[in-house]
Amino acid sequence: MGDRPFSMAECKEFFDFIDVDKSGTIDIQEIQRLLRVLNFDDNIHFAERIMLEANQSGSREIGWEDFYRTVNPTKSSNYTNQEVLRAFQFFSGKNSPPNKIHKDQLEQVLLECRPEREVKIILKQLPFDHQGYLNYNDFVNTYN
Repeated sequence: MGDRPFSMAECKEFFDFIDVDKSGTIDIQEIQRLLRVLNFDDNIHFAERIMLEANQSGSREIGWEDFYRTVNPTKSSNYTNQEVLRAFQFFSGKNSPPNKIHKDQLEQVLLECRPEREVKIILKQLPFDHQGYLNYNDFVNTYN
């Protein structure tokens, strides 16, 4: 594997493996289970250190976003909010509301540069509204 970054699909697969109870978050017991599976000392202090490093929200659980940033920091975005807004405006259709991208439009764009499996994982993680739109403000608040 070397120094190559993990794909989002690989990270999601690993996250799902650790998230035994399928709650969508990883708790301290799941970290201890992982440590035992990997033949590491399942010492609570080591597990708590992992939790502190990965958890940016301050809760006692690691969500997908925190996990992804921790496992794959090289994949984090260096785009400014203005650059993200320009991308939203560029890729949104002429019938889209201002500063919103429809899920179908985003899927088409992503399929041009990502494998379908990874696109499905990406789309599943984004905060689309009930009409299928991704709002620029919601996106920036979630990922910045």
